[in-house]
Amino acid sequence: MAFNRQKAPKIATLYMIIACLDDEGEGIWKKGPDRDWLRRRAERGSYTGIVTELAAEDLPSFKHYMRIDVNSFCRLVEVTGPRIVKRNTRMCSPISPPERLALTLRFLATGETFRSIEFQFRVSRTAISYIVLEVCEAILSELGALCLQFPSTVEEWKAIEIKFSERWNFPHCVGVLDGKHVVMQACGQGSLSYNYKGSHSIVIMVLAGPSYEIIWCNVGINGRDSDASDEYGIELTSAMR
Repeated sequence: MAFNRQKAPKIATLYMIIACLDDEGEGIWKKGPDRDWLRRRAERGSYTGIVTELAAEDLPSFKHYMRIDVNSFCRLVEVTGPRIVKRNTRMCSPISPPERLALTLRFLATGETFRSIEFQFRVSRTAISYIVLEVCEAILSELGALCLQFPSTVEEWKAIEIKFSERWNFPHCVGVLDGKHVVMQACGQGSLSYNYKGSHSIVIMVLAGPSYEIIWCNVGINGRDSDASDEYGIELTSAMR
């Protein structure tokens, strides 16, 4: 899978937009009520319960639940752990790197709201907003250069063209381009994100390869812009040079 690393700041912006909003589009930074059930995370949270049980007893179900197999999960913990680990304090014990990763992967795999994840993992929405952003940044930092590579030579583009021809009987094709509106709550300048569907969104434009891999991606265009925006062509042309 390849990706334009120049888009990393825009991806971080996307995560920040998500993190700053709760299910009703209201800020979640204000202090909430004292909920004792959150303090029983270590005994009854999803990580201690279902995630740990599936890892020990049912590996196929673990992969279905987390969208990643146990070995890959452990490897990802090993790689990102040093960047997301927190030290113990006199006030409380921190959420462990494996639990932070499991929470983030569950959010990314399902698209569930922070409120839903809060009930499952017994972690407050405020903490989740920080954890998701921090873990995603750690994954990008540690694995970006290895996994997110954009074709840079004629030979690499030719290999993509050959796969399209062999697998899909579609010669002279080096990518399939399409966009997706990601619905969001308006934050500030709402008119810029108001799209033709009558909602607020930002646009993700993706160039996909013959094996469903992402070759190039642009994240962050305002929803009011159409898929034919000149910015996409400029960005993609610049990436291909």
